[in-house]
Amino acid sequence: MARRSEEETLQPGLGGSVEALELVPGYIVGGTYRIQSKLGLGAMGVVYRAQDIKLYRSVALKFLNPVIADSPEVVGLFRSEAQALARLNHPNIVQVYAFGEESGWLYFAMELLTGHTLAKVIAAEGRMRAARAAPILRQICEALEVSHGNGMVHRDLKPANVMILANDHVKVMDFGLAGVAASATGRAIGTPRYMAPEQALGLRVDARADLYSLGIIMYELFVGDVPFEGENYRKTLEMQVHSPVPSARKRRPDVPREWDFLIRDLLAKRPEERPSSATEVIRRIDALMGTGDDTALNRPVVDPEAEADRLYQKARAHFEIGEYKAARDLLEEVFYRKKKHPRAWNLRGALELKNGTLSEASRSFAKALSLDPDFYEAAKNLGQALQKQGRHEEAVWAFEQALRLMPSIAAPWISLGESRLALRDLPGARKAWERALELDPNNHTLRNRYAKLKKAMAL
Repeated sequence: MARRSEEETLQPGLGGSVEALELVPGYIVGGTYRIQSKLGLGAMGVVYRAQDIKLYRSVALKFLNPVIADSPEVVGLFRSEAQALARLNHPNIVQVYAFGEESGWLYFAMELLTGHTLAKVIAAEGRMRAARAAPILRQICEALEVSHGNGMVHRDLKPANVMILANDHVKVMDFGLAGVAASATGRAIGTPRYMAPEQALGLRVDARADLYSLGIIMYELFVGDVPFEGENYRKTLEMQVHSPVPSARKRRPDVPREWDFLIRDLLAKRPEERPSSATEVIRRIDALMGTGDDTALNRPVVDPEAEADRLYQKARAHFEIGEYKAARDLLEEVFYRKKKHPRAWNLRGALELKNGTLSEASRSFAKALSLDPDFYEAAKNLGQALQKQGRHEEAVWAFEQALRLMPSIAAPWISLGESRLALRDLPGARKAWERALELDPNNHTLRNRYAKLKKAMAL
C-alpha cells in the first residue's frame, strides 16, 4: 500500500484501488502510448511515463481512480473537462494532448515535465524571500487568470499541483479533476489545508475559492507552514471556516507588510471580501514587485488606512444585522491595518456589551474617546457601560463629555441625572432632568420621575 502524502487530495469515503492498476514497461495504451515507468500514485489516480509511438515524444499518462469515474455522467464530465483543458494553451498550464479509456480506466495524456513540485521545493528549502516568491506566485495567477476566463475552476490548488521547472518556471497541474471527483462522490473534494471555507461547507464554488487557496500558498511561501492545520481532516476544515485570518508577520516579522495585507485579503472567509479576480491579484503583485501601475486596484496595498475604513464599514453592517462574529473578525482586520481607529474601538465596545463583558466594553469605549475626544457616541456609550457597572462617578464624567459635544440631545441628560441620583446628588439630578424635559417635554415617564424627585427634595 502506497503511503499517502500530506499534500494529496483527501476526502473521507474516496477510496478505490488505484494500486490495482499495474502496467508493465512496454505495454501500449490506446494504440499510442508505450508505458516506460510509474511516476506517482495518489488518491486521484496513478501517473505513468510513456512514449507516444506516433509523434515520438515523451508524455505523462494520468489514470483516474475508478471510484471517481464510475458512471456515464461522470465519464461525460471528465471528457468535457479534458477537452476544455486541452484548449488552455498557456505556458503556465500543463498541456493536455489527448484523453481516452483503457480497460475501464479513464486517462489523459499530458506534457511530461522535468522539475519538482512546489511542495517538494518548500520541504527542501523552507520559506522564500519575496524576490523569489513573487514571480512564482505571479505565474500561478496567470494560469488562474486564463483558466477562470475559460470558465474552469481548479478546486484543488496546492503546492503539490504546481511544478517548478528550470529557472523557476511554473506549470499548474490537475485543473478540473477535483470538480469531476466532487460530481462522482457528491462530496466536497480538495485538500483540507488549502480548501476555501465555502468549499469546506459544500457550498457553490467559483474562481474566488482558487484565490483563497492561492492565499494559503502565499502564506506558506513566506512563513514556511500553512496557517490552518488541525489534528484531523474535519478539524482542519473547521479551522478554515471559523478560525480568524492569521497574520504572516506575527509568525515572521520580516514578511513585508504589504504582502501580509495581500495574504489576509486572499484569506477572507467570505468570497465577496477577497480580491475579485486573478487579474486583480496580478496587478497587486506587480505593484509590490515595483512593475505595476498605480491604479485603484492597488489601493489596499499602498493605503492601509483606506482599507481599514472599508473593513470597518463592513463590520458595522454585520453588527447592525446581528452577525456579531463576522463583525468581530472584521474588526481584527481593521486593527491590524490601523490600531488607532476610534470608530472601530467604539464598535468593539458595542460588541462587548452584547457579550455582557462590561469592563471590556468600558475599556474599548474609553480607548475610542481617547483617540477622538470629540467622539460623542463613544462618550455616551462609555457613560452607559460605566453606569451599568455602578461606577457612577466615572459615568458622570463620561456623560458630561457627551453633553459638551451634543448638549441638545435629551438622552445623555437623562442618564446624567440617573447617575447623580445614584450618588445622592439630588440637586444635580434635578437640574439634569429639568434640561432633559426642556428638550423632550412629552417624555411622561421622565416627568413622573422628576415629580417624585422634587417631592423627595421638599421633605
